[in-house]
Amino acid sequence: MREATREELKSFDVPKMIQMFEDIDPAVCRRAGQLIEKIDPGCHQKLREELGSPIQRRRIRAARASQIMGMHLKVVPTLIEMLEDEDDMVRRTAVDVLGSVRSADSMDAIQGMLDDESLRVRETAVKILEQANTLPVGLNAEQDQTGVRTGPAIHEPNTHALSRKFRGSDPT
Repeated sequence: MREATREELKSFDVPKMIQMFEDIDPAVCRRAGQLIEKIDPGCHQKLREELGSPIQRRRIRAARASQIMGMHLKVVPTLIEMLEDEDDMVRRTAVDVLGSVRSADSMDAIQGMLDDESLRVRETAVKILEQANTLPVGLNAEQDQTGVRTGPAIHEPNTHALSRKFRGSDPT
């Protein structure tokens, strides 16, 4: 039965969802991502291949689609590698997607982007790190059952000073 379902739905895959994700409701995209994970055991590898595409637009779309489909948690190492991309738009997108992961590794990688040559990448990194420090009260920094950090990952006493410094308005 499972093989018959896979055969019937083989054209419903990661590349197709990357192509269509912007035109579909995010809740439907997430359910589609879950379905793809069930019918295509190689879907995460296909996603990694798209994230490593030589075409900038494909890398960006794949990163955004991975987040909306809920597959970004399965490709964190590849997203971290994207932080070294020569294209600042790709790096900025990777920072943004990694910001939703909230693991120690992703937050450490984002913190490393505070020195990026691109102002936009630095601003996105600051925004993500500030958001990580302002999660709702009651959440702690322990990891939940999925391994995703549920609380602040960065311990910075004055994030507004951090923000001013990297936006160029800090007098020190």
